Amino acid sequence: MAKKAVRYSKIDSVAQGGIMMIPKKALNAANLLSISRFVFLPVPIVFAVLDMRVGFLISYILVGATDFFDGIVARRFNMTSELGKKLDSFSDLFFYLASAWFLYRLHTEVVTSMPNLALILSFLALLVISFIVSGIRCKKPVLMHTIILKLNAVILYLVVIFAEFFDVTLLVTCLAILYLIGIIEEMAIFITFGDIDPDSKSFFHLAAQRKRDKESIGKLHTIPGENEKSGEA
Repeated sequence: MAKKAVRYSKIDSVAQGGIMMIPKKALNAANLLSISRFVFLPVPIVFAVLDMRVGFLISYILVGATDFFDGIVARRFNMTSELGKKLDSFSDLFFYLASAWFLYRLHTEVVTSMPNLALILSFLALLVISFIVSGIRCKKPVLMHTIILKLNAVILYLVVIFAEFFDVTLLVTCLAILYLIGIIEEMAIFITFGDIDPDSKSFFHLAAQRKRDKESIGKLHTIPGENEKSGEA
């Protein structure tokens, strides 16, 4: 039986230094939204460099909104895939690192004041360590989407917007602490569970799931013994 031909599109892969072949079917609406977050990120960067606050605010809101809609589209139209998770994580990494830079560029005092600067530098150091740990345990760098890290992403997005209207120094302090907690949890997940689904909700969810799995396996082993006793009786 002849196999159905799969059409591919060529996408430049800087990481691999060549051409990466991706099935056109994989370039669905959800994945395109994730890609657009990375592709259009230079727009708010340019506005921030030129100190054009209105243009920056509008472009930042629009680019950041893709992180909200790509997940909704993927779940609503059953477009979830491993490629989609990787594209989402890749775009998220650059977008939220850029968000921290936006705060520094447009509201320097919020970032450089203590303890914010120390907390942010500590988080960046732990982020690098987390990538190293995931590289060892998962054989690849992984960015988790736990509940706390998703919450942090939403808060950071809003903080960058609110910074144009309010003093967000205390909010940034709280956010930095939450990010430290989130990245420590992420490393604990890698060390304890190894290569797992990046969309896992939390360390405690994974621990509970492992416990349920062990109990299920235990029941499967005990049932044959009980059946043998029943037969003897």
